[in-house]
Amino acid sequence: MSNALRRPAALLLSLSLAAVIPTVATAQDDTLDRAIEAIGGTDALSSLAGFVVESSGTRNALDEGPVPGGPAALGSPFESTATIDLASDSMRIDYSIGATEFGAPREVSEIVTGDVGYVDGQNSLVAPPGASPLLSDRVASIRVQQQLLNPHLLLLDVLADPSMASASSAGDGIEITHGSTPITLTVDADGVLTSASTMESDPLRRDVELVVDYGDWGETTSGVSFPGSVSISYDGNVVHEESRTVTTDGAIDQAAFAVPEGMELVFDAELAARGDVNHQHLQSFEAIGFPLDGFQPFVMATEVGPGTFHLTGGSHNSMAVIGSDGVVVIEAPLNGIRMGGILAWLEEQAPGLPVTHVVQSHHHVDHSGGLRFLAGSTGATVVAGEPAVAFYEDHVFGATSEIVPDGIDGSGIAVVGVGAEPVVIGAGENAVTVHAFPNPHAEDYVLVETGGALWVVDIYNPGLGFGAPPPAVFDWVEAQGLEITQVIGGHGGIDAWADLLAARG
Repeated sequence: MSNALRRPAALLLSLSLAAVIPTVATAQDDTLDRAIEAIGGTDALSSLAGFVVESSGTRNALDEGPVPGGPAALGSPFESTATIDLASDSMRIDYSIGATEFGAPREVSEIVTGDVGYVDGQNSLVAPPGASPLLSDRVASIRVQQQLLNPHLLLLDVLADPSMASASSAGDGIEITHGSTPITLTVDADGVLTSASTMESDPLRRDVELVVDYGDWGETTSGVSFPGSVSISYDGNVVHEESRTVTTDGAIDQAAFAVPEGMELVFDAELAARGDVNHQHLQSFEAIGFPLDGFQPFVMATEVGPGTFHLTGGSHNSMAVIGSDGVVVIEAPLNGIRMGGILAWLEEQAPGLPVTHVVQSHHHVDHSGGLRFLAGSTGATVVAGEPAVAFYEDHVFGATSEIVPDGIDGSGIAVVGVGAEPVVIGAGENAVTVHAFPNPHAEDYVLVETGGALWVVDIYNPGLGFGAPPPAVFDWVEAQGLEITQVIGGHGGIDAWADLLAARG
């Protein structure tokens, strides 16, 4: 793991002013010196033992709103206290997250020491509160988030290892070696840090730019200045805004970072690398109470009809319809790792049979993050709601993927839009019919019917014992004259249609 993910605090604290100034001066042009001076100077910065940031703001998720390619949505108001202890290389972020359209307010704490950490409180809206280890991708994403919100952590890394930094190509900033992609700090004529930028790998949009803007700098009692406002933009969309006050003069209680007795914390380098390049994606879903930490390659199949299988085993499901000439996969969620698991299962279940079509229920990134990989690696035609066609073609299949190469040339992926007339794939008992069903959740939403099974995602989650499909779904099924026997979920399980009708009354 790079120094940017875990700075050797003991080395930093051992640096003296006399040792640091000549090293920086010979390794860098005056941009770095001006930036450090504007923050408070080398002496004050290298003497900083820790700090506490009190923040309030809003976090949003990209590609989770109703319009494909629209602005970030699902605003999660929050208040937080971030306690950063440099000597022990520890951080604790205590969040109070306000109510969202998904659920009640949540209290949750993230505690990180070195490369490992744990979470305490209501981490997920679908799991009881409690304390549990954090996976390494989440730990890495927390560290990146705090480094971007507080660029002092990056500058301290540079003081410890000046070889990490070089002048940016534009000449007005500092490029810092960091994980898979560098972070560039932009400095104005007065030496003030105005922004930071880097590139990340989004599961759906692939290579995207992340920009952090700093404002309202103010000096603390230690002589070190911090920004009073910070915003983060992801592929041009604002996903995080906060106002903050920072203190540097209080003693930090080391008990705040204590690991519960008996809890084992494990570091996984592969997951940590994912957290580095997928940082904002992971932070967004943590904010709305549906963390997507870890990989989900395991596939559990339930046959729900002749040749039709409900593919579960993770947080997001798919369905496979296996015909004599090929396979139709309904839903490509999460990422290429999940889709790799599904392709491996298909090769065992139907060896040599091609995937001819992928049907996508809607554009939300958690449900379509594996679409580019699945369609691109199999040559399958994508069938999706018409409002999402241009978004997929331009922003997804037309994207570059150099940060995490996926080997996909999106120019060869064909997309069929579903409009007023349904799209029928195949014939006979394994025919798949895709119907446009625009609704407030997503204007490109489609419902899928095959052999009496109705595929539903998000607007209703069957098999979980609560709620019911929206009345519009019942009305639509009746208007279409469909003979539905069961409802299959992109989340959850399966419900018998007769039971749903009976419960409706």
